[in-house]
Amino acid sequence: MSAATSSSGTWRSRRSELSFVAMADERPNPDHNVYILGAGASRDAGLPVIANFMNRLRDSRPWLESAQRADEVNAVDEVMRFRKSSATAAERISVDLENIEDVFSLAAATNNADLLGQLQLAMAATLDFARQTCSPRRVPVKLPFVPDASLGPHPVGKDEQQRPTSWRCSVPVPLLYAGIMSGALCSSFATMESTVITFNYDTSLEEYLSLLGVRYTYEIPTEFMSGNFLPRGAREPKGGPLRILKLHGSVNWAPLPSPNSSRLSIRDSYAEIRKLGATPLLIPPTWRKPIPESLLAVWDHAVNALRRATRIIIVGYSVPTTDSFFRFLLGAGGINDTSSLRRVIFVNPAAKKLERRLRRVFRSDVLTRPIFTNTVATCEQLFCSRSNLEAIKRPWHPTVECSAVDQSIPGFPFLRRET
Repeated sequence: MSAATSSSGTWRSRRSELSFVAMADERPNPDHNVYILGAGASRDAGLPVIANFMNRLRDSRPWLESAQRADEVNAVDEVMRFRKSSATAAERISVDLENIEDVFSLAAATNNADLLGQLQLAMAATLDFARQTCSPRRVPVKLPFVPDASLGPHPVGKDEQQRPTSWRCSVPVPLLYAGIMSGALCSSFATMESTVITFNYDTSLEEYLSLLGVRYTYEIPTEFMSGNFLPRGAREPKGGPLRILKLHGSVNWAPLPSPNSSRLSIRDSYAEIRKLGATPLLIPPTWRKPIPESLLAVWDHAVNALRRATRIIIVGYSVPTTDSFFRFLLGAGGINDTSSLRRVIFVNPAAKKLERRLRRVFRSDVLTRPIFTNTVATCEQLFCSRSNLEAIKRPWHPTVECSAVDQSIPGFPFLRRET
């Protein structure tokens, strides 16, 4: 069953619900970072971004064929046939058939559940292909020892009770990003609060958190969950497991086959969804966004997080013109009048294009307010600069040693400090 057929409504009905959602806690929070992630946030993990996703989809076909994954090969072929048949539409309306978001949105507009399911499967297969064939840059590090972490064969050092004190190993650079967003590698881990709101379908963040031994939650109510999903790890930020709010679904989620069920099968990985023979729940970034009943609470948690945010850090999200819901999400989250919000930071290499799109989301007078600070281009410029980490109140734990983290990296833009 596709995401469209399991939907309980479109953005029109959900927009009004978001506007009047009752919040359990709207008290100002002195140190709550909310990270909003788009495809660019997963670039350093080797996953495709919007600009090259279609090419990576093409590249995945021989790999899938050699792995005898016939259903996914057929799905890729169906997507390419749909793209070819849509060429006439592209001549008449503003649609880019090399942009996966446009292709996905166009498929959703057809109301063809089979086509949408094929596109969901092809996109999940492409992400799996990229994840399994990429080699993210690795760096040598010394990190504080955590019993539930899986960072290397042998921890080093001993404390007075003869317990290990640290890991010395080589890790993918994106693992450091996950350590900052979760707070696991920060000096104030015990007092900070963090929330991740993501439009991404992949599970690279969850994989890195598991390596760090950090627990996380999707905030999907238990009555809508089915499966063996059980986040591992013992480290929890203040307030419980790290909230990962996946507003557009995930490759490790799938609707149950029962036509009258709103429950999701939540598994540890896309590989387990494949074993079920299921199609993952991936929601298109379109004005006609179908939101399954199982995800309504996730959207509510996102609104609540934005209302209580001290800093909103938007990483690699292109703010597509097809996704009107992003504007309503920020509006419902009270970004214009929340009493706790100190700053909004954008991490995006296409600053000029982003600025034009932001003017369609925010009023011009809002963009000139002091809370909107300068943009940094990449995740590395934010998460591997001690100065920028201090600016977002997430300094490295004093025991962290890493050659990729520099006090003053040449050419890096520096964020102004909070006043």
